[in-house]
Amino acid sequence: MSIEQILAYNILRIRKGKGWSQKDLCEKTGLTQGQLSAFENARIPPNIKTIERIAMALEVPVYELFRNPDGKSQSLQEKMDAILQLPPEKRAALLEVIDSVIRENEGRKAE
Repeated sequence: MSIEQILAYNILRIRKGKGWSQKDLCEKTGLTQGQLSAFENARIPPNIKTIERIAMALEVPVYELFRNPDGKSQSLQEKMDAILQLPPEKRAALLEVIDSVIRENEGRKAE
């Protein structure tokens, strides 16, 4: 998969994951539907300023738009960024689980 295809795939994946139409994203970025369609279908690549606008509108870091969708493991930083994108109640629940695991591990070290 080329970098243009990865970018196109991720813009589409994230937009649809938010339940947004192309029109919704266009309103947030100032792009036309024709431009966005061309980006999402990898017909033309957006310039770096447009990539930044798209990432900001999608509320993701720019590198998330370039993440290879081949299923390889995310880095810790990418996982942290994904956690920060969760709704507050899900983020709080996840952090409780993480805290619990850390406390359990610290208890084992003390033994």
